[in-house]
Amino acid sequence: MYNQKDSVMCIPFHIPVKPHVLKYLEATVGNPYKMNENDFVGIYLLSAMKRQRNEKQDGDNLQLYNERFTLNVSRHYVYNWNVQSVTSSTILTFNHYIDAIFRHNFICWMDVITQDTKSIDMKQAVETFKNKYLISEQDMSWDALYKFYYRHRKHKNNNLCLR
Repeated sequence: MYNQKDSVMCIPFHIPVKPHVLKYLEATVGNPYKMNENDFVGIYLLSAMKRQRNEKQDGDNLQLYNERFTLNVSRHYVYNWNVQSVTSSTILTFNHYIDAIFRHNFICWMDVITQDTKSIDMKQAVETFKNKYLISEQDMSWDALYKFYYRHRKHKNNNLCLR
């Protein structure tokens, strides 16, 4: 049965993440992160971790996830939400989810900064975004982000409906 004292004690889970994902999480929700059901990270992780699965270990590209995002889960969530463990599937899905949010925010940033400010060039816009989240060149290269944005703009322009 749940009591008030259990909510103070937390069980740490360590989720392997890519370097840029860790820095984005640190800048947006902090690290360690205390599980809650009121933000995008908590909502996702509560959903992903409460399902009990029989799955084989999927080592597919887990070597890329060499950083650790610490998640403190109160006993309340373990007992009342049936939060289980961090599986390889959880690791891959969580990283994909946060990376998608990161890339979406990057696109929004680039769209706003390059359209509203003619005095800033693309390289400076990318560097400013990287600096905002303390993302180094080793975490994610300027070139990779620039190419991602270029492909997004090309795809967006090709999908415009002309009437």
